[in-house]
Amino acid sequence: MNKTGNVDHIINPHNPNEILFLGYERDTNLKDGYKLKKIPNNVNKAPTYLPKFITSLEKSFQFNSNEKIRGIEKWNTKNVKNMFQMFFGAKNFNYDISDWDTSNVENMSYMFSGAESFKQNLSKWKVEKSPFPFNFAQNSGFENNKSLWPEFKNKYNK
Repeated sequence: MNKTGNVDHIINPHNPNEILFLGYERDTNLKDGYKLKKIPNNVNKAPTYLPKFITSLEKSFQFNSNEKIRGIEKWNTKNVKNMFQMFFGAKNFNYDISDWDTSNVENMSYMFSGAESFKQNLSKWKVEKSPFPFNFAQNSGFENNKSLWPEFKNKYNK
């Protein structure tokens, strides 16, 4: 890990839609945390490995233009605490990320807000630490199909 805590993405020089190495920076909201840097909107392929020290995916795929972002379905998200606005405005995104471990995520507010095409089943996600994700699926493809949502403790959002 870079001692400055600030590393840029490495983009494939032969394919600008592929990230070869994920960039990160210190997360000012989490004492010892690191945040994945914003992924360029055109990227549709990422490494299958998410570094264990990444604790925030906040806004990482915000406004991404792709239906699929290959590689992220294999990410071990066990250490992630923040998914705020992760796919916010990613209108075409509709990829299966149902195997993610979300048991430590504390903030899922606006996670899929504006992800108009997203209709994946996330009902098996464990979300005990994220009791009230404000506007979790507002204006998304599954906003009105609560059977696809995780079982949040606070039913206000359902």
